[in-house]
Amino acid sequence: MNPLPDETWPLLQVASAPYAGDELCPAPPHDDPLRAELIRLHALVLRGRLSPRDPSLRAAACAAGVVEPEPPWERVPLQHLPVAPLVPCDAWLADLAENTVPDMGLSSAERVLGPLVDERPGRRARRVAAGVMAFSPYMAPRVRPFDRWAKDRRGGTEQERAALRAVDRAPAMIWAVDAPGELRALLPMKPRLIPEGLVQLIPDRCGPSPGLVPVGTWLARVFRGPEGWYAALSLPLDEPPDPAWLLARMCLELWQLRCFVPEADWALLLRERAEVLYRCCHEWAWTAQEA
Repeated sequence: MNPLPDETWPLLQVASAPYAGDELCPAPPHDDPLRAELIRLHALVLRGRLSPRDPSLRAAACAAGVVEPEPPWERVPLQHLPVAPLVPCDAWLADLAENTVPDMGLSSAERVLGPLVDERPGRRARRVAAGVMAFSPYMAPRVRPFDRWAKDRRGGTEQERAALRAVDRAPAMIWAVDAPGELRALLPMKPRLIPEGLVQLIPDRCGPSPGLVPVGTWLARVFRGPEGWYAALSLPLDEPPDPAWLLARMCLELWQLRCFVPEADWALLLRERAEVLYRCCHEWAWTAQEA
């Protein structure tokens, strides 16, 4: 019988185990045993004991009342998408997060890069990780660094604030790039949120765009800018995950989130818990390397 990863010595490394601790949610509600059971199973997935495609997860989610008849992405409202009046850079987003949360530079890398945190030690990867966490709840109650910055009217010009609002409204996604600048979403997404033209990378630091998104598989938030579409907080994936596995994993995260935030939908998950998407993709790559 194979030993459980967290009950062995020496410890068996699991892709998600050291990086998936979720300090954002309170303890399971004791007055709702059905939701407490779903949260317990969610923890088993994070600890490597249970597959995210195990049928017991959906059964528990249905019992807890967090699964609706139609797929969650079909409920995404078609809201107005803001257009950024200027093109921001990844360094802006990282600085926003680190100026709001001083220890963000230390914690964001593990939360976003997961087990590959030591294999992607470059400054750009860590800068993107901090930028990703700018749009994720980091302070109770569900306050994001971006929210705190947005309330401070002293920060940034009106154009800069409008540009960052456009990035905030853009959901994170895993994209297949079949030709330079031509992006295809690998998870369900409303057609209106998918770019209609070629997509350019935003600069790492202030300056001109480095060009169209190269061929490959990328994680990014794609928004409309002054001259078309742009990809913010982009990271390439050398080992893209199985889309069916990733969809099951993200649906599980949505069910768990609804235990505490009943109004959560697919769009909110991709916008405000983007670090889960990024980390899951890196967990898959780590597992593929270890196989």
